[in-house]
Amino acid sequence: MSASISEIVRDCAREAVWRARSIRDVVWHDCQAFAAALTRIPQVQKLSVSYGPRKVAAFGAGTVAAVVLVVAFTLSSQNVEINSSCPPPPRLPALISDGPVSLLEMANMLNGPHGTSPNAEKLLNQCVGWTHQDRGLPPLEQMRAQIQCQQKLVEISNSDEATAASMKLSHRTRSVLSAITGISRQCGAVHGKLTALSRTGTAVRQPIEAVVALGGLASFEKSAVEALATVKFIDTLVDESIQSGASDMLDLKHDTELLGSGLHMCLLKTLREARMISHALPLGNAAVRQVQHCKPDMLTGLERTALAEAEGNVNPDITFYAGLLLSELSTAPTGAPFFGAGSDAWHQDMTGISVPADMAKAEEMLMGGLEGSVDSEQAGRAKACTIQLAAHATHLAQLKLNAAAEWRYGASAEVAKKYGHNRMASSSLAQLSYFLGTLSGRQEQALAAANDALRLAEDPLASYMQASLRLELGELRSDAQLREALQQLQAAKGKLPSEQLEEQCAAAAAKLDWWRERSDSGSVTACFADPDVATTLICVLGRVAEMFA
Repeated sequence: MSASISEIVRDCAREAVWRARSIRDVVWHDCQAFAAALTRIPQVQKLSVSYGPRKVAAFGAGTVAAVVLVVAFTLSSQNVEINSSCPPPPRLPALISDGPVSLLEMANMLNGPHGTSPNAEKLLNQCVGWTHQDRGLPPLEQMRAQIQCQQKLVEISNSDEATAASMKLSHRTRSVLSAITGISRQCGAVHGKLTALSRTGTAVRQPIEAVVALGGLASFEKSAVEALATVKFIDTLVDESIQSGASDMLDLKHDTELLGSGLHMCLLKTLREARMISHALPLGNAAVRQVQHCKPDMLTGLERTALAEAEGNVNPDITFYAGLLLSELSTAPTGAPFFGAGSDAWHQDMTGISVPADMAKAEEMLMGGLEGSVDSEQAGRAKACTIQLAAHATHLAQLKLNAAAEWRYGASAEVAKKYGHNRMASSSLAQLSYFLGTLSGRQEQALAAANDALRLAEDPLASYMQASLRLELGELRSDAQLREALQQLQAAKGKLPSEQLEEQCAAAAAKLDWWRERSDSGSVTACFADPDVATTLICVLGRVAEMFA
């Protein structure tokens, strides 16, 4: 699959070069004509005397060409035509007609009501004796079928043969687990690649490289799905063998569980990194749009498999990482490429409020995974929970679901406080303050949240909210309070999360600075320097009150 994606990207690059050359030729021809017209303008003729007509004409043509090319490419990137033809899907390997899967199926068909027939037993022996003729390991489904054949031979063997047959089963199972270990390492390599791309912002700067890396994960899907299915089968086999008294299988139990959980967690982490890259991809990019056109659900199958395997899993590690992936899915932007559309179902959350079902499930899994984790893991996972709950709150606030958003900002702060992350708790409360004061118009509650945030730790947003809210609510009644609030606003400058907040902070600081100057002058006439009538009246009344105090 990654090869087909490379072909799509290469076709897009060729088309882009062809378009660029066509535009260059047309624009340069027109600009030469435009430059000739320029030389007939009186002001330009004066410049020609000083610098020479050729230099002026060349400068004019080059300048116009540069401007037109920039505009043309900008418009082209926003409205790229999609090539309707897509590379054919990669050929699936043909089923091995005489392989273990086929032999097992035929043996099952020959079995009668009275047990395994001699012909079926012969097929089972052929199955376990089969060897792969090509280079490398045989496909996992063939190796799994050989285990099943060996298991059936153990069941029909007599007491003298049972021990030897059981040892062969144990040895074959270990060989398959070794092959799955290799697949798990491959998953780790893909995860490392995607993590590096995500951390460096490659999705935005080099979208083609990001798309090819995502295609590499998609090509890993079949191996990963087969590995998960095989580990699950082996785990059941080991349990059944132990119950039947096969002591040689006891030491396989731990190895199987460890390998299976490690592979599953790797897939969940890798898919989360892939989602974050997908969410950051520029949808106007030609290569991104072409691959999305040809492979809209490129990673949907692998994600669904990984999440389905996590359902009902009692391992808190898997539960937690599945919750992180679901969290990203629940806040995904509309049209996020390669993952298909998410669920449109809604469920009640832990407080009884109706929210997107994926979000409610993600929070349940995150909290369950956090509480079930070993002590050494809880502090780090609490940070992730804090961040995701705050992200959910912001997403719900954009949907105008204020009650749901408010609860999550508060819950985010509570989780952070519980596990000793006071700075993160302060940040969550600062976001709650902004939400209450700016988006909900509840200024007194917003001020209380900002005060709570600053009791825990310094936070620029909390400082800005506290100072500006105290100003709006009329709580700045002394020169010392005015100066303290002004210092808060000045310290917050350049550290706020948006340009809009920076502008509001600067305006509030200017207003407070005006009040400070009026306070320093002590003169009633200084109040009339502000054109705002209300501000002037408040200032005058304040000066009069000070005179009679």
